[in-house]
Amino acid sequence: MVNSNIIPGFSGVFQVIGSRFKTCISRSLFFFLIFCPLFVFGNQFASENGTIASGTLDLKTAVKLALELTPEIREAEHLLNSAKSKITQARSERFPKISTSLQYLEREFTMGSLGLGEFGFPRGGGSSLSSIQYNDGVNISYSFQTGGRARIAVRAAETNLESAQTEKKLAQESIIVRVVSAYLDHLRALELLKSAEENEDAIRKHHENTVSRVLAGIAVKTDRIKTEVRLEEASETTLKARNSVKTTHTWLNLSMGIPIQENSFQLSQVSIPFMESNFDVLKESMVKNNVELKSLKQQLLLAKQNVQYEKAGRSPSLDFSYQNGRNGKDYPPRDRVWSLTGAMNLMVFDGGLIHGRVGEASHKVRAIEASYDGMKRALEAALETAFLDLQNARKRVEITRKSLELASEEVRLSKFQYEAGVITISDLLDNQADFTRVQVGAISALFDTYLSQIRLLRIAGMIDSDFVRKL
Repeated sequence: MVNSNIIPGFSGVFQVIGSRFKTCISRSLFFFLIFCPLFVFGNQFASENGTIASGTLDLKTAVKLALELTPEIREAEHLLNSAKSKITQARSERFPKISTSLQYLEREFTMGSLGLGEFGFPRGGGSSLSSIQYNDGVNISYSFQTGGRARIAVRAAETNLESAQTEKKLAQESIIVRVVSAYLDHLRALELLKSAEENEDAIRKHHENTVSRVLAGIAVKTDRIKTEVRLEEASETTLKARNSVKTTHTWLNLSMGIPIQENSFQLSQVSIPFMESNFDVLKESMVKNNVELKSLKQQLLLAKQNVQYEKAGRSPSLDFSYQNGRNGKDYPPRDRVWSLTGAMNLMVFDGGLIHGRVGEASHKVRAIEASYDGMKRALEAALETAFLDLQNARKRVEITRKSLELASEEVRLSKFQYEAGVITISDLLDNQADFTRVQVGAISALFDTYLSQIRLLRIAGMIDSDFVRKL
């Protein structure tokens, strides 16, 4: 034990060390409590190799994962950055070009090669001369007049950037639609599997009851055979439904840009956002926001700018160049040299080259205009079809809901009627089959409504970040 009276201030040192140790522990515990939940929940779905951990996967999370992991987005971002670089290139034509140069020149030649053979120097022979020359300087060049090509090139580069942004939006829209469709298909497959398993369980109970009745002499052997056949058919349907679940699970993984994995995740129920609008409002939104139409508009603008660029080739150009440097046989050279050059270029005759380029660019403009008109009419027809399909799908959901209630009640009543001997086992199995058929129709009608909404929203140009937030 250390006596603090012998070593003055030693106890204070221990107090400081203990205090700092407690502070360090407290800070470590604080950061652990803060970042540990973030690490755990942040990796609930996406692990280091891009797979999804088991758990509940909602539609919004699936879409966000796809927008982060799919290669189409990375490709669109690189093309977008490339378009930004083209603007820098185009703007550089507005500025003078400044360069420096350093040249070393050493030459050796005979007197005969200089034409001095007549002075007694034999051609190709005789004494030789050598020279060494150093040159350095600064070169400045600038195009004062380019016929408007520099200005047009900048506008074209800016339009190309807008086009790249539109292509990225188009890629995002395609990914969102693909993921939502795959999610809905997988969710529908799960619902159909649940229906098939319920139907198989119900028929199995009918079969077990029929076997007991046959043994008791209440039912005949053909009743047992009928239930066996129906049970085999139900088992086959269940097997197909399970395989469909596996297939849609695989496609959902692929649509999210993650490897195919065996571990399953539960899907939450969905509610596709849809703003109630009349057809005219949707049509107006389509003309304004449809990504494919936007892309064609930008291609049309680029084509028109290209026509202007080709026409500018007929205008004169005015270029200036200034050089200032030094020249000498020793380094560094000391003799000053400079030059100033101005040149005006005007194409007088080119054999119809510029005329042909302008004609080619003009025809391309008209071709894109025709393509735009055709796509616009096709989208208007598709919008009307999707709008009517959505109305039909919603009506079918209402009808199947009522039909499902009726079929469920008929199955319930037929069980009592069969036990009372009023109907045969065939009637009971037929009612059970009708119920399953109506149930499958109800499931399909519901998901057809969702898919119809997605198609309508995409044509109207409403698949965007706001759509994802509302999922």
